[in-house]
Amino acid sequence: MPDTKPLLPALPCGLYESLMTEVLQEKIRSSGAYLTEETAPDPAGIPRLLRVYLGELIEKALQAAADDAANDDEAIGETAAERQVSLANRLIRMLSDSTPAVTDDALLAIPPKELLSLQKKADPAHPIAEKRAALPRPSTSVTYATLITDSDRGSANLLHELKAEIQTADRIDLLVAFVRFSGIGPMLDELTAFCQAGKKLRVITTCFTGCTELAAIRRLQEIGGDIRIELNPGLTRLHAKAYIFHRDTGFSTAYIGSSNLTRVAVNSGREWNVKITKTELGDTFRQIASNFERYWESGSFTPYRGTKEDDAAVEAALSDAGSLSKGKPLKLSMKFDIEPYEHQKQILEKLESERALGFRKNLVVAATGTGKTLIAAFDFRNYRRHFVSEKGREPHLLFIAHRREILEQSQFAFAAVLGKPEFGDLLVNGRKPEDESVLFASVQSLNRDLVARFPTDYYDYIVIDEFHHAAADSYQAILGHFRPDILLGLTATPERMDGKDILQYFDHGISAEIRLPQAIEDGLLCPFQYYVVYDPVSLENVTWRNGRYDSNALTELYTEGRAAGLRNNVILKALEKQVGDLNSMKCLAFCASVSHARAMAALFNEAGISSEVIDGTTPDGIRSSAASDLETGKLKALMTVDVFNEGVDIPCINTVLFLRPTESLTVFLQQLGRGLRKYGDQKDCLTVLDFVGQANARYNFEERFRALLSVTTGGTVKQIQTGFPGLPSGCVIEIEKRAQAVILENIRQFFGRGESRMQSLIRNFESDSGEALTLQNFLRFYRLTAKSFYIQAKRSFARCSADAGKREDFPLTDFELSANKALAKGWWADIDSPELIRQIRLLLSTPDLRMEVETESDRERRLTEMFAELLRSGQKDTADPVSRIEELRENPVIASELLDLLTISEHSRNAVPVICDPAPDGIPFETGCTYTRNQILIAMDRLCTWREGVKYFKNRKADVFLITINKSESDFTSSTRYEDYAINDREFHWQSQSQTRSTSETADRYFHHEERGSRVFLFVRERRTDPETKSAMSYTCLGEAVYVSHQGSAPINIVWRLKTPLSSHLLQICQASR
Repeated sequence: MPDTKPLLPALPCGLYESLMTEVLQEKIRSSGAYLTEETAPDPAGIPRLLRVYLGELIEKALQAAADDAANDDEAIGETAAERQVSLANRLIRMLSDSTPAVTDDALLAIPPKELLSLQKKADPAHPIAEKRAALPRPSTSVTYATLITDSDRGSANLLHELKAEIQTADRIDLLVAFVRFSGIGPMLDELTAFCQAGKKLRVITTCFTGCTELAAIRRLQEIGGDIRIELNPGLTRLHAKAYIFHRDTGFSTAYIGSSNLTRVAVNSGREWNVKITKTELGDTFRQIASNFERYWESGSFTPYRGTKEDDAAVEAALSDAGSLSKGKPLKLSMKFDIEPYEHQKQILEKLESERALGFRKNLVVAATGTGKTLIAAFDFRNYRRHFVSEKGREPHLLFIAHRREILEQSQFAFAAVLGKPEFGDLLVNGRKPEDESVLFASVQSLNRDLVARFPTDYYDYIVIDEFHHAAADSYQAILGHFRPDILLGLTATPERMDGKDILQYFDHGISAEIRLPQAIEDGLLCPFQYYVVYDPVSLENVTWRNGRYDSNALTELYTEGRAAGLRNNVILKALEKQVGDLNSMKCLAFCASVSHARAMAALFNEAGISSEVIDGTTPDGIRSSAASDLETGKLKALMTVDVFNEGVDIPCINTVLFLRPTESLTVFLQQLGRGLRKYGDQKDCLTVLDFVGQANARYNFEERFRALLSVTTGGTVKQIQTGFPGLPSGCVIEIEKRAQAVILENIRQFFGRGESRMQSLIRNFESDSGEALTLQNFLRFYRLTAKSFYIQAKRSFARCSADAGKREDFPLTDFELSANKALAKGWWADIDSPELIRQIRLLLSTPDLRMEVETESDRERRLTEMFAELLRSGQKDTADPVSRIEELRENPVIASELLDLLTISEHSRNAVPVICDPAPDGIPFETGCTYTRNQILIAMDRLCTWREGVKYFKNRKADVFLITINKSESDFTSSTRYEDYAINDREFHWQSQSQTRSTSETADRYFHHEERGSRVFLFVRERRTDPETKSAMSYTCLGEAVYVSHQGSAPINIVWRLKTPLSSHLLQICQASR
């Protein structure tokens, strides 16, 4: 009989990440006994893979050389070490013959010697060698990684290691949650000497749980340390401990582990710490250093300078940390300046962009707890600054809400942000204000007669909180009378249950929105653990009308028959499994109808889970009482039908049940948001149970999961299949296998069989939304970007609509087929430069195109060519720009869609672009705007071959840097993401090619570009290839930069200072770490 035994008996099955050898590949193939998962290596990661692979081979060869030397009687006088070094030198010569990156300078001395330290002589000319004391060094290596624990008797003592590291470091960065005097005391002499030598000590810490001691922070600052501390205990999530020692020699080290800067942690506690060395784990060390830099520049940590005001702020924060641990709410402080968080900055920049377009009625949508009122206060502060400068008086402010508590909190928030303790007056509950120019008023107090007393333009800036209430009659007199310069609406719930449209007051659009993932990442909302449980009740045959299920049919299925009983058992078992302690549960359950809610309350009560029903007819007093009973634990669950979707704040909720399918994504996020409020330290996460069974083919699971992702790389289906790696920090989604199969099949059905996803959505749009089919309405309703639409549709919206039978057909031309290629690559959707948009509109509307082009200025000519470049069918298309634009004008349907797309693009900007070079013949770049490589070349005057990341344009006396932030196509890698990144909104770290030396002519041009009249422009993209188009990504302009400093050679690390600060959105893209 033939031998069927596998050829690879010694090769264990499991996970690998190694390069395939020729022999291994052949053995696996000929064996036929193994299933393999293989992929082409990421080009950016190949050097690292080869380094690991060759390193193992070289180590084996060197050990064999030592063994050979020991057994070779003819090797007289040659030690094992000398033979090993000789072999290494042969390898070095072979490399130097193959690449200029390695030279004979790398050859090792024989006999081998290890350099342990280098010190300058006091008198270099002295002929007699000086004797100097050996430099103190840690007992562990500065070359190899080490684990330091208390349980290993042979292990080093962490305190001893840190004291020795301090004495030979050139810079020190410490990142610890706690700093206590007992921790710094034993190393205070070394730290003091370090700072007195003029070296930099930076410390990041927190007031978390109140453990940090002010005396310790003060002493570190007094000896010369630069200290930054997190003063908001409600947002503190820093638990990291890192001691980082930078050395100019390259032998830098870092200790990462469990030890805070306390006596027990560094000297006697049961702690584990790993010592990382830059020489062995360079990528990891750079990752550590870059993350520290990101924290340092983030603005989340406040500088401590040792002033009385600083002491008071720290003491207040430490006291607040104690209050927080007891579940008491925190209050804003006026003891230090209040600045917006990154997500708030993005909202403010988006508002500024909208107003630059002339839209001064703005709706901000943000989940409860994300600081909507503070956003309004920051926005008013910005508005006031410009207003006072232009008008010479203070702007009149009217802030409207429906409850006294909200008004008082809002007044205090504005006062804290503006630094004015006595800011504004209240009009509420019969209270009469002394000054009406800054008024915080309840809607009930602003009756029609009172409103009529004011001139229509009396208030320059009006804020209406909880704007979803504004559709009520009580608000109509206010909205109908006043004509403010700015109207700002704030809401967490833009979709009202009664169907009334609040977007009509804001030109039918939302100006800015805080996504839940960002708010969770920023620590403003608590993370969630989301469990998707298989539901035995099928909804495939339930009537579907106007984009939703028939509620009566749902109620019947959920409350009657055997299937309902099975479902109820599934719900109770899932609660017991995932919630654990039902006694501490504070649950909000969303039901299909009042009857369903009553049935579920009866089920829970029978199971010993005290529950009540709240519906639209429940009096306010009973609602408030029920919410209070939930908080105290008297009730464990509230069953509701949409009541708690909007405007209700019960922070104690720690469990949300979706006992019915929620068709609207907006409503789903509103409902989920009810449970995401933070609640002191009594709620570390929200538990969500979602019950999913067979669904109508039109039910959209994909958008629901996509809305919960921080990183959407690879698409939603891949995220589902791989366990959601793109969720916000601390969040989990677990889907039962049967439920996952249902969801994936539904996504496939939802996007159609044998037809494009977008065409299917277009066909169903009007019945799903009740709106007219336009590109803008379509994108807004399905929460799609224009780029995402075109990438997936691979043709125009008009053509998709015609193919779906939703508009009259029109002739298909060669130009349209060509334009489809540009659309599918996302090029047209990327047009966002205001200057380029103005030029395109002119070119498409001018009666005589050729006459217009012939009279263009040099700058306008380049803009025209940059536009025409996006109309070309490919590299071989050499038609002149006018011919290409004329072809577009001859296709009026496509031209009209492009104009619509430009309007959408204007409203999609994250910040106001700044012209880099306003001169008439200047280079037409704008910060924050997107350009293809060829458009950049045209702007610099010529198309040419450009393969490197940097090009010098001699005629323009300008270097253009094209920078890819993540050079690896892998989603998560540590080897290529820490070379080029934004240090802060003003400074950018860039690394040259590996062969560029600091003494080269190119480097000299970089270092001295300002004095020689040369300029530098930076462009960035997140990665080389767009994960959706699979084609090259375009670049975003960061603007002009100037040289600040550099380190190293071959490669050179340069810090550039940007002339225009990065927007918060761009800063997030350019940061080295997620």
